Amino acid sequence: MTTSASDRLEDVLVQGDANPIALDLGPGYLGEALLPTQSVANAYATVLADLPRAALGYGPELGPRPAREAVAALRGVDSDAIMMTAGISGMLDVIACANRSHGGTILVEAVSYDLANAVFRDHGYKIARTRPEESDPVRALAQALELHRASTAFIYLTPTLGNPTGRTMSIEQRNAVIELAQRFDVQIIEDDAYADHVEEADRPLSLAELGSGLETRDHQPLVIGLGSGSKVLGAGLRVGWLMAPPEWLHEFSSRGQFRSGGCANQIAALVLAHLVANGDYSRQARRVRHVLAERATAFRTGIAETSEGLLTPSQHWAGGLFDWIDAPNPTAIERGGELEGIRVYAGTRFGEDSRGHLRVAYGTVSAKEAHEAGRRIGALSTNPSTTTTTFLEDQ
Repeated sequence: MTTSASDRLEDVLVQGDANPIALDLGPGYLGEALLPTQSVANAYATVLADLPRAALGYGPELGPRPAREAVAALRGVDSDAIMMTAGISGMLDVIACANRSHGGTILVEAVSYDLANAVFRDHGYKIARTRPEESDPVRALAQALELHRASTAFIYLTPTLGNPTGRTMSIEQRNAVIELAQRFDVQIIEDDAYADHVEEADRPLSLAELGSGLETRDHQPLVIGLGSGSKVLGAGLRVGWLMAPPEWLHEFSSRGQFRSGGCANQIAALVLAHLVANGDYSRQARRVRHVLAERATAFRTGIAETSEGLLTPSQHWAGGLFDWIDAPNPTAIERGGELEGIRVYAGTRFGEDSRGHLRVAYGTVSAKEAHEAGRRIGALSTNPSTTTTTFLEDQ
């Protein structure tokens, strides 16, 4: 009796494991070797022992005060401006639902996170992209706002180590984006999931911080910031936060979803608070930054060894999970890579036309695996129809 694809999907415990790939540079999350398993286990044990009723009960709508204070300490903001969430995707869904009356179009960058766009489409929005040929993101956004002025519900941006490109907006660009939002009276939803992948001393102010206190004409926050602990601690925690003015947060948290269930992720919020307080969160963030840097260097070295210059990084790697690689035939390389047991994604997945990029993610491969994947993807770039020897060496 054979096992069907649907049976495999029902049996797997981790998203994507139904079709395992030997060298997987696709997922935008941390693999097992980078997960702080013991720290998280210790934190859960402590929270359950010290705060059993709080840990396993409904929490306050905005989230437990210790968690809000922990996030405030991480970001240097007022804890009253923080609401705890079950990650970013769930809150994008709530925000999209709440904004339906404001218009039918959401503005995103020329290439942007595909699954956020899927959330928006679930609510009937159209996705409008900035022009890919425009190299200045601020000018590109201004052009899109002019074109879609009447129908825009909000702007969705990931200005720090964005998915898929890994690019970070400068402080000058961020200020210019805030000015554009004010001029066109359009709200910004900021996805700041990867902020902790930047050294604190080098991390630019978020759009939410720069836009603090600013409102649209209908008295909505000009910027709503969304953050996440999942890119440091592990995606399964589904713990994040929303940053906005306190008076708006209280109005937002009165929605039926929160009044019915309280805090969106009570126990994980308390665990996050514990990990921030004992220093494990900051230690884990430093470890993640160091390991991802090793993997990025290894992959880039590998493609340089075999690609004959056909594959080149689009920019200096500045941190984070993602790399954006110029490629002559990304779709063919993606397909060839699959045959080789390597997963990378062509830029078309993220809205790109035929110009040619690959998105590479470093969360689940070792440095040794990243180097081998780079060599083999580089070789494919010289002849995408040719496969190389399968990588079987024990890791």
